[in-house]
Amino acid sequence: MKIVTIIGLSGSGKTTVAEALIPALRARGYRVGSVKSIHASGFEMDTPGKNTHRHAQAGASVVTALADNQTAVIFREQLPLERVLEIYREQGLDYAVLEGVRGRGYPAILTGRDEQQLCERYEDTVFLVSGVVAEQCKQWRGLPVLNALYGGEAIADMVEQACKI
Repeated sequence: MKIVTIIGLSGSGKTTVAEALIPALRARGYRVGSVKSIHASGFEMDTPGKNTHRHAQAGASVVTALADNQTAVIFREQLPLERVLEIYREQGLDYAVLEGVRGRGYPAILTGRDEQQLCERYEDTVFLVSGVVAEQCKQWRGLPVLNALYGGEAIADMVEQACKI
């Protein structure tokens, strides 16, 4: 499975890049999974008062909701990223798109609102720049800058190339 991460500060365009990249990869026949790292303190995946939340409050370590069109498995702990990626591999996914996961050595797309934000989040694994800054420049530090609003296919091309290495 090939892994690419999208890094940048909040509001810089990470999710917009994921929304452009995922369907472009899917259109090429790839099975794609995504991981969104949430940094908000006290975030709850489940809804208090709903049955699955009540199961967790009763002491279940893992709660699964089965519906006609989807399955949600809620672990009452943070799984290591490696375990999540192992599950994705078991599911036969071709790509995992990680949003907000830094410092893991995966090929990275860097997003920012401006050059200062790019400098704050830059890593050596960055091969492409996108986000709000794409409205201001076409290149940054020798790296291509692509606007995700118009360049999903071009971003997918670059991801395929970066993940071959």
